[in-house]
Amino acid sequence: MEKFWMIANVAAATELPNGDEKIEPQHAPKYIHMHEDAAEQELIRLQQAHPSGTFVLLEAMSIAKPRMVMVIEKLELPPPF
Repeated sequence: MEKFWMIANVAAATELPNGDEKIEPQHAPKYIHMHEDAAEQELIRLQQAHPSGTFVLLEAMSIAKPRMVMVIEKLELPPPF
């Protein structure tokens, strides 16, 4: 997967007991932008359309994905007699 950008509205984020903040589902990112300039244009459009919002542009930095590792184990069978 290539680098991508997403936009979130953090104006209504609520603080959690550990100091992190939670973005409510209706304000969470909805689109993946594959080009930074297009994401910045959308950031501006959203801010103009929703002046009370606080929009941030998020850049993907890392990815975690599962990997299957095939393992072959030799069985020790008892002698036939």
